[in-house]
Amino acid sequence: MVSLISILLTIVMAFASFSGVTAAVTEPVSFEAKIAADGATIMALTGAGAGTAGTDTAEGTVSVAKVIEDVLSILTFKGVANQGAAELAVYAGEDVLLSIGVKNGEESSVLASSLLGSQVISVSAEQIQQMQQQTTESMVQGASGINIQSITEQLQNLDTVQITADVQEVLTKLEAALQEKQGETENGEFTVDGMAFTGKTPVNATYDELIEMAFGGFRELMAKESLQPIVQIASQGGTDLAAEIDKALEDIKNQPAEEKPELQIAIYTDADNCAYTVCDASRKGSEDGTVKAEETHIGYGLADGKTKLIAISNESSVDLTAVTAEDGACEILANLKAEGVETAATVKTSADGTYEMTCDAQYQGLPVKIKSATTKDGERENFLMEVFLFGAEKPLVTISCSSGKGGEMISAFEGESVTTVPYEKLADENDTTAANQIQMTLMGKLMQAITVLTKNLPEETATWLSSQIATLMNPGGSTTETPGSNE
Repeated sequence: MVSLISILLTIVMAFASFSGVTAAVTEPVSFEAKIAADGATIMALTGAGAGTAGTDTAEGTVSVAKVIEDVLSILTFKGVANQGAAELAVYAGEDVLLSIGVKNGEESSVLASSLLGSQVISVSAEQIQQMQQQTTESMVQGASGINIQSITEQLQNLDTVQITADVQEVLTKLEAALQEKQGETENGEFTVDGMAFTGKTPVNATYDELIEMAFGGFRELMAKESLQPIVQIASQGGTDLAAEIDKALEDIKNQPAEEKPELQIAIYTDADNCAYTVCDASRKGSEDGTVKAEETHIGYGLADGKTKLIAISNESSVDLTAVTAEDGACEILANLKAEGVETAATVKTSADGTYEMTCDAQYQGLPVKIKSATTKDGERENFLMEVFLFGAEKPLVTISCSSGKGGEMISAFEGESVTTVPYEKLADENDTTAANQIQMTLMGKLMQAITVLTKNLPEETATWLSSQIATLMNPGGSTTETPGSNE
């Protein structure tokens, strides 16, 4: 029973965390989701094959794959948030299978659930605060001395407006320092990363000089008053951030020559004066092989109506291109290649914020394709995601969801027929009456939920599921075959 109470309190704390968000909700918002799956492929991936599940009463057998598909096909997940309250419900067909919700008040939070019937559990705000504090204290990272609660408090005090101004000030200084390193602009026709340019301006800076600029800018930024909360967070474990920056810079300066890359940096411009910065770095490596030779190409900027980022280093590469239309619509093309992984993705966003995405990936030789999209229907937004494996036409998993305004809560938090059970009674080790009553209610309502589930399933799947539950409830009785057995 102690574990059961712990689970209930965990749920209360989880839902109570929504209070800061839902307090500002003036009208209900909700989501509704369904999941479909290719049961046969799932069974094959788990190594169980298609599997069969025998029953005592039905003729023949029902495949485990079909059981998976049948159960998922009737389930619908619904969530609702209103001012100070949140709820999650699972439906089997049109019937409520399970619901659980929490309503937050000034003095207490109330947990209601279909598994509790007309009983609700109240937990005082003081008790929740104590539990949250205990949880936070348990997250203190011993040896490092970092305290999550202290971090949270300091981050809440950040002056983001001043931080933005301070960052811009430092970046402006760095930009001015780089401009001093620029040479004479050469006019002509240049093609870089598939884009055409009319001007090339070299940047005559060495690796050491760029590193010193970057670290110097970071050092200056960390000295700003607005950033002191972050500096204090970094120093909680006894770290002297300024000293660490200086040490890292000194270590880089003292690197052997074969570890430092030679740089060629240039800024390319087009007829519209858009800038695209390119850095080519080459490192010879050491003769004994302890330092590998490396060729790196990095490009970033805006040109030819595109925002482009490309980074290529030996066997790895990232290529990201975004094209934005005048109405705000955008198309993003992304390609990633690394050891054992190749990914190509296309994302198209429209002016109203909806999007569609297709991602083709290869992971250790396994082909995976993901398609997702959002559309709008009035004040609600629809989401669809499909995951494909091995080039199959049928998706392994399909998730469909809608979210937006509207939705009603079905849990009763208060009323004449509702009985409130304080948490203190459930936690009373000397008097377990309330805890035992809750346990009995939970078991009875759980059996009702199982009945609701089987009622909405096809007959052969319902028969098999009922037989499995009977076996679990009566392990000493007659046995039946279990999912995954093969005939």
